[in-house]
Amino acid sequence: MRSGLADFFFSITRFFDPENCYFCRKPVSTDHFWCKECDDEISRVTVPYCRRCGLPLPGPLENRLCQDCLTDKPIFNQARALLIYEKRSRDLVRSVKYQHQSPLVRQLIDPPGRKLINELAEPDLIIPVPLHLSRLRERGYNQSLLICRNLFAERKRDIDPFILKRSRPTMSQTGMNGRERRRNLKNAFTVRNRERIRGRRIILVDDVFTTGTTVNECARTLYRAGAAQVDVLTLARVVMTP
Repeated sequence: MRSGLADFFFSITRFFDPENCYFCRKPVSTDHFWCKECDDEISRVTVPYCRRCGLPLPGPLENRLCQDCLTDKPIFNQARALLIYEKRSRDLVRSVKYQHQSPLVRQLIDPPGRKLINELAEPDLIIPVPLHLSRLRERGYNQSLLICRNLFAERKRDIDPFILKRSRPTMSQTGMNGRERRRNLKNAFTVRNRERIRGRRIILVDDVFTTGTTVNECARTLYRAGAAQVDVLTLARVVMTP
């Protein structure tokens, strides 16, 4: 209920203040949430990027693998992110995650964003990465589900927020290295209905791809339940600097 009410109040605010940028408050057209100047500050993922995990890569060559995917193949089939997690895009992600401003996501379904989404396999199911019940009660909503509903508004019947379950609470992964993250998430997810998963192509949706540990563990669980293919879509992607 809180999700629906928050979107309702966001829409009401937009109705009474339809021509101001969400970020800088400058005038914008009514079919945009933010202005061109702020849009230019949002770091989007563009080619070239790793064809498996979607990591932005230096140089002009396309359709290649990053070093991590060459040395340690991910569990998921492929992953794409719409934004690089920095500066203005970080503000956008935090607005969705902590301020419940999920309708903002809709402006990212522009031609570049749609192209990235279309690189993933046509899904039978769209599954948000789940929160544990204790965290869900604390926050009141699952931001990954809100992202699903805005990115795939025309396919809401294919979104299933209940089939993948976080079966135990996990610690915040901020500051953890890869090994600590894997230990933290090991066996943290279960599938409620294996028959619904078996043989299906799935898009798994999360807010931020950091090291890929969370989506890898979810993909592992879904493959064990019989999924045919698991692709990953995130709102943003952390790019580690050397």
